[in-house]
Amino acid sequence: MFYRIIYGMLGVAAGIFLTVKAHSVVDNTGRIDWAERFFGGAGTYTFIRVLGIFLSVFFFLYAVGLLGTVYLGIVHFIYSIFGMAS
Repeated sequence: MFYRIIYGMLGVAAGIFLTVKAHSVVDNTGRIDWAERFFGGAGTYTFIRVLGIFLSVFFFLYAVGLLGTVYLGIVHFIYSIFGMAS
């Protein structure tokens, strides 16, 4: 349990860093061609920020122990849309 909280805090911190410091990350790593095509002119910055937000939410849910519950809820919702739920 304790390791989940530590990993969760580190993951949330990494996600916040990516979201806030996207410009520095892109300056150090370079642009991502497919993100530029998919998101438009500032696509790499947008991708890095979206990745940071995703990581923050993912690791927060992991730290508080709700990751499995959210995953099952999403899967059940998708199955109910396509009529595959039992």
